[in-house]
Amino acid sequence: MLFALGRNWQFLALRGLATIIFGVLAIAIPDITLAFLIVLFGLYALAASLLSGIIAFSERPYLSKALLAAEAIAGVFSGVFALIYPELTAVSLLYLLGAWALVTGGLRIASAVLERESGGNAWLLGINGLIVAVLGLMVASSPSVGALVAMWTIGAMAIAFGLTEAFLAFRLRHLSARKSRLWTIRSEELREKIEKK
Repeated sequence: MLFALGRNWQFLALRGLATIIFGVLAIAIPDITLAFLIVLFGLYALAASLLSGIIAFSERPYLSKALLAAEAIAGVFSGVFALIYPELTAVSLLYLLGAWALVTGGLRIASAVLERESGGNAWLLGINGLIVAVLGLMVASSPSVGALVAMWTIGAMAIAFGLTEAFLAFRLRHLSARKSRLWTIRSEELREKIEKK
C-alpha cells in the first residue's frame, strides 16, 4: 500500500489538505450551526473515501489495498449517514466521528503492519493510524461535552489528522521518486548487459 500511496501521493496530500480545511472551519467558526457541521463532515467523509478508493483501485490488487478499500467504504457509510441525518445531535456526531476514526485508524495500523517489510516508511502510516484511532477513542468516549467544545475537538482532531497525512504524502512522494530513479538505473544497467551479450 505504501508504494501505491507513494505513486498517488497527490491524492493523499489533497485528502490531508481537505481534512485541515475541515478542522480549521470547525475551530474558526464556532457559531456554525451543528447541521452545517454535520453536512460538512458528510461531504468530507465522501471526498476522502473517493480519494481512498482511487488509490485502492489505481494499482494491482493486494491485501493492504483491500484495507484501503474498506477504509473508503467506511467513509462512504459515515458520509452518507451524516448527509441523510443532518439533524443529529452533537453527541451523535461525536459517536459517528469517533467510530469512523477508530475504523480508519485501525485499518491504517493494519496496513502499516502488513507493509512493514516493504520499506522504512510504514511506520508513518502506523503513526497516522494510531493518532486517528486515539483521537477517535477520545472523541467517542467524551460525548457529554458541549457543542462548542465538540466542534473544537473535532477541529483539532481533523487538523492533527490532516497534518500527519500531508507529511506522510510528501515523505512517500520522496520515497516513490527515489524508487523510480533506482528502477530506471537498474533497467538501464540490465539493458546494457543484454546489449553486450
